[in-house]
Amino acid sequence: MNWISAVLGEKLPAGAIEDVLKDGVILCNLANKLTPGSVKKIQAKGTNFQLMENIQRSDQGQTYLDRKSVV
Repeated sequence: MNWISAVLGEKLPAGAIEDVLKDGVILCNLANKLTPGSVKKIQAKGTNFQLMENIQRSDQGQTYLDRKSVV
């Protein structure tokens, strides 16, 4: 959590890691920080299903980062 906070340049909310990261917003922001533009849409509010889409988007952003690193 300290690394994520340092990369994002902001203090993360207190709590268990699974609670802090469960909506995927921080993960999407992290993906965009590491590779700008890799996550185009971040859902800040909504149903659990809509927020789960953030997890998928952050995963896609990571895949993009992996491919970019190889090239």
